[in-house]
Amino acid sequence: MPGISAFDYRIYGAGKLVPAGTDIVFSMHYTPNGTEVLDHSKLGFTIAKREPQRRYMTFAISSPTDADSFAIPPNNSNWESPTAEATFEEDCEIVWMQPHMHVREKI
Repeated sequence: MPGISAFDYRIYGAGKLVPAGTDIVFSMHYTPNGTEVLDHSKLGFTIAKREPQRRYMTFAISSPTDADSFAIPPNNSNWESPTAEATFEEDCEIVWMQPHMHVREKI
């Protein structure tokens, strides 16, 4: 995700399982600023010497994006998007989250 520093799961006594044969995909998207720039994306790993006490999981949720639910009326600067919801079926601890709105939100 743009502008995010490294994830370090060690501080939570956790690790993120990356199964053998997993494809790692960089999904890059940019906001135009009128100037050509270079991207300096990096990827690094710390390999665990033993199984971590906890497993760090990543989930992404989104508002409905169908045309009926996500239809922004013209000239409406106060339109509210549909709610994004997630239900956890087991107890968990949320240690980080990032709302993502492409700098088009209004607070």
